[in-house]
Amino acid sequence: EREAVDISAAAGRVSAEYVWAYPPGIPLLIPGERIDSSFEKLIESREQAGISMKSTFSALPKKIYVLKGH
Repeated sequence: EREAVDISAAAGRVSAEYVWAYPPGIPLLIPGERIDSSFEKLIESREQAGISMKSTFSALPKKIYVLKGH
């Protein structure tokens, strides 16, 4: 099961979705990967640079889906 959480509360949780910068389309986060404390700043810096951030469930940049209870 998954749940959407604020990006600011995602550190330490386990991702339930892919996150990638487009272009070029390289994954920055994959399902099952633990989200570290620098992830929020990474998303912000890419967006400020004009790089579009994409995710499996399209909740970025405000929310990300994580595994429930993890």
